[in-house]
Amino acid sequence: MSDTAFSNLPEFSVTELSAALKRTVEDQFAFVRVRGEISGLKFHSSGHVYFDLKDEKVLGPLKADGFAPITDKDYNVIRDAAKLLRLDLGTLEK
Repeated sequence: MSDTAFSNLPEFSVTELSAALKRTVEDQFAFVRVRGEISGLKFHSSGHVYFDLKDEKVLGPLKADGFAPITDKDYNVIRDAAKLLRLDLGTLEK
């Protein structure tokens, strides 16, 4: 295709496109539960948790990051997720 065929398409910066995608996803999926295989689980010294979610139908992993829990109630989210996933948090490396 020639350059003129694309000349009437709007142009977005990476920041603009990223923000638009973020808004769209957050508007459509405010609260979700995701099922997948966790790999690359890493605990950062700040308390954040980083991991990949994999699914046999998706070619690449979904990169995910958690949060730095600040109260015992916040840790319940991690404990509940560990129970569902049958993870022993005591054996995971930080």
